[in-house]
Amino acid sequence: MTELLLQKHRFRIAGAPECRRAAHEIAENFRTICDSVQEETFLLHPKALWYVGKAIAVIYLLAAGLITLGGCFLYLAAVLCLLGLSYGVVQYVFYGRLFDRAFKSAAGCNVIGSLEPSNAVKQQVVLMGHHDSPFIFSFLERFQSIAFIRFLLGMLAYAWLCVYSIAASVHQLMSGGLHAPIRIFLWITLAGLPFALQLFFMMSGSPSPGAGDNLNSTSMTAMISQYFHSERSQGLPLKHTRLILLSTDGEEIGQRGAIQYVQRHSSELHTTPTFVFNIDSVYGLKNLTVLTRDRNFLCRLSDSMISDIGMIASDQGLHLKRGPIPFGGGGTDAAAFAAAGIKATSIIGMPISLISKDRLYHTSKDTVEHIEPAAVRAVLELATGYIRYVDNQV
Repeated sequence: MTELLLQKHRFRIAGAPECRRAAHEIAENFRTICDSVQEETFLLHPKALWYVGKAIAVIYLLAAGLITLGGCFLYLAAVLCLLGLSYGVVQYVFYGRLFDRAFKSAAGCNVIGSLEPSNAVKQQVVLMGHHDSPFIFSFLERFQSIAFIRFLLGMLAYAWLCVYSIAASVHQLMSGGLHAPIRIFLWITLAGLPFALQLFFMMSGSPSPGAGDNLNSTSMTAMISQYFHSERSQGLPLKHTRLILLSTDGEEIGQRGAIQYVQRHSSELHTTPTFVFNIDSVYGLKNLTVLTRDRNFLCRLSDSMISDIGMIASDQGLHLKRGPIPFGGGGTDAAAFAAAGIKATSIIGMPISLISKDRLYHTSKDTVEHIEPAAVRAVLELATGYIRYVDNQV
C-alpha cells in the first residue's frame, strides 16, 4: 500500500495539492475497511516551522552587525534576539501557534475512519499515523554523526548572542550613557557567526519521500482495521471498543493535524475513555521503542498504556525498548493528545539518541526498501494484541 501511494504521490508536503490528493486516496482505501470515513480539512501555515532555522541565522547576522555599531543599536539587537528566541521556542520546542498567522496559510486534510464494535461503545482506541512528508534535513543527509553537534553549536552561538545583547543593553541603560562594544565579547560574537549561519541551510528545499516517516504507519493502521473488519465477519468482533483510524496532515510542521483533531473532537475524546496508539518512523526491529515522553522531552505520555503495551510485547516475545524523545529531538502526534489530558503513547522504530548515523527519516533514503518487514510485522501484532487486550477489559 505504501509503495503504491508513493508511486502516485511521492512528495506530500503539508499544504501542497499532492498531499491532499494522497489524503483523498487514503480515505478511499479506508472506506473498504471502515464503517464510516471523513476527510476533515483545516488551515495550516507550513512555513511557520520551516523558517525557524533561517530566521535564527538572519537575526544573528543582523544583531551581530548592530552590536558592532554599539550605542542605541544595541537595544535593537536585543529586541531582535528576543523575537527570534520567542519564535524558535514557541514554534519548535512547544509546537505552539503564536507565530503561525505571520505566514501564508494552506489547506490540510486529516482522514478519519471508524470501525464500530458489536455492542455499546464503552471506550475507543485511536490508531494513528501521518501521511505528510518533510523536506530533507540537510544536516542528516550528510555527515549524520555530527548533525546534532552542528545544530547545538548554532543554537549555543545564538544563546550567547541573546545573553550578551540583553545584558549589555541593561548595563548601558542603567549606566545612563552609550557605550562601544567590549572587544572580547565582540570577537566571541563574530566567532559564533559561522555556526549560526549554517542553520539557514539546515532544511533543504528538496522533499523526502517519507515512506517510513510516516506513510507506512498510515498503511499499518489500514491493515489493522482490515484485520478487525475480517474478524468481525468471522464472528469475532470487537465487543465494546470503537476503533478510530486517524491519518493526520501537518505532523511535520508541528503536529498541526493532530492538534486540529483534538480541538475539533474534544468532547467525544473526553466523554468516551480514549487510548491513542500512535505509530511513527518504524524502520528496524532492533530499534522498536515505546515512548515515555514526547515533544522535546516536555510532554509525559501515558504510564498505563506504556505498561500494558510492554506486557503484551513480553507475551509476544518482542524486545520492546522504553525511552523518551530527548530535548531537541522533536516529537510525535501522540503529544497533541497527551497535552490535552488524553491517554496516548507512540511506537517508533528508529534510534532515539541525538547522536547517530543510522537515520533514514528526513532524508532522500526514506523509501520502502529501507523498512524492515519484521519491524512492521511486530508492530502489527503488537497493535492488534493491545486492542484485543483493552477490549477484553470492559
